[in-house]
Amino acid sequence: MTQDPKTEDLIRTSGTVSFVAAPPAPTVIIKQPEPVRPYTGQSSYKAYKEYFERICLCSEWKSPTECARHLLVAMDGAATDAVKGLNAEKDTVLARRFGHVDEPERAMRRFDFRRQQDGETLTLFEQNLRILHREAWPKTDIKSPEANSLLRRKFVDRIVDIELQKYLRLHAANDDFATTVFKARQFVDANECASSDNRNRKASPR
Repeated sequence: MTQDPKTEDLIRTSGTVSFVAAPPAPTVIIKQPEPVRPYTGQSSYKAYKEYFERICLCSEWKSPTECARHLLVAMDGAATDAVKGLNAEKDTVLARRFGHVDEPERAMRRFDFRRQQDGETLTLFEQNLRILHREAWPKTDIKSPEANSLLRRKFVDRIVDIELQKYLRLHAANDDFATTVFKARQFVDANECASSDNRNRKASPR
C-alpha cells in the first residue's frame, strides 16, 4: 500500500500523525416568504393593497421593483388583464380599475361622520382616525399643525363618553393629538381602577 508523500514526511518528522477535526459546516437558514393571496378584482382593492403592503414588510421586499414583481404574480382573473403588458405603475392602474374613482372624497365623508363605535377602544379609535385622514388627504403631512388640530378635534367630539369629553375640553384644550389621546387613556384607566376598588370594598366582609 502506497502512502501519500506528505504523510510519509509527517511520520518521518514527528513519528506520529495528528488528525485535526474539520470545522462544522455553517448552518444555513432559508427564510420562506409569506405566500401572497391572489387578487382577482372581485373584492376591495384598497383592502388588498393594505394587505399586500404588510406582506412586503414581513417578507422584507424593500425595492419597488421587487414588490411590483410579487404583485404581478399575485394577479388573477380580471386583475391580470388590467396589468398585462405594464412594467410600471401597476399599483396606480389597479387602483384606477378596481378602486373607487372618488376614493379621497369617500374617505373625507367617512372621516366627517366617524364616531367611536361600541366596543372600540380609544387606541383603536385613534388609529382608525389616522388611517381615514391619510386616505382622505394623502398628500398632507399628518404631523402638520392643521392635521393635528383636525384629528384632535374629531377625536374629542366623537368620543362616546360624555364625561371624558368634558374632561378633555377642560384639561387638554391646548394639547396636541397624541397628548390628548394619552390623557384620555389615563382618564379611562383611573375610572376603571376606581370602579374596581369600589367593587372590592363592597364584596369584602365587614
